[in-house]
Amino acid sequence: DDFFNEYFYNAWTVAVALIVYGVVFILLERRNRKREAAWLASRGSRASRGAHARPLPVGPGDDGDDAEAALFRVRTVDEIDWKTALKIGCFQMLAIIPGTSRSGSTIIGGMLCGCSRTAAAEFTFFLAIPVMFGWGVLKLIKYILAVGLAMTATEIAVLVVGIVTAFVVSVISIKFLMGYIKKNDFTAFGVYRIIVGIVVLAYFGVKVLL
Repeated sequence: DDFFNEYFYNAWTVAVALIVYGVVFILLERRNRKREAAWLASRGSRASRGAHARPLPVGPGDDGDDAEAALFRVRTVDEIDWKTALKIGCFQMLAIIPGTSRSGSTIIGGMLCGCSRTAAAEFTFFLAIPVMFGWGVLKLIKYILAVGLAMTATEIAVLVVGIVTAFVVSVISIKFLMGYIKKNDFTAFGVYRIIVGIVVLAYFGVKVLL
């Protein structure tokens, strides 16, 4: 803890992490667009050869769904095997670095392991369940050790309301984000991270100079 507090918990680390992961998101999406364009060109070329051409594998939907089926090894959470899950879990450990989004690091890990952005995002949300549960239990244990088991009715009510509110907000947020991800890529998110990182660097850079 002391090591991380001394060398990592500062504005510069946060800013650099924001920018680096933003760039990675943009590069991944650029790679996916190039692969999809190449697949579409190949599909058109094969179609022009006539009925004897062997078609690429296609899915039940439009060209976007077909391209996803051809380009990604894993399209749904059900297709993620334990080896892929273990690799994605290793990426989650990068979240100990300040400025690193837990969901961002696991989504990047999933996409690098051959998952579609939808599958990577869904698995990331599932992966958060044991993490958040463990964090909640740890906080509760620390609270009990600090003040004891005695809780007033008001404290219990506040705890229950907080849990219910957090659950409802989480469900709404996840539904919104999954709907967005199915229609859009992570380029905008990458740009957002880069902008925020630059703003943080500029702000603290000016403070140092002044």
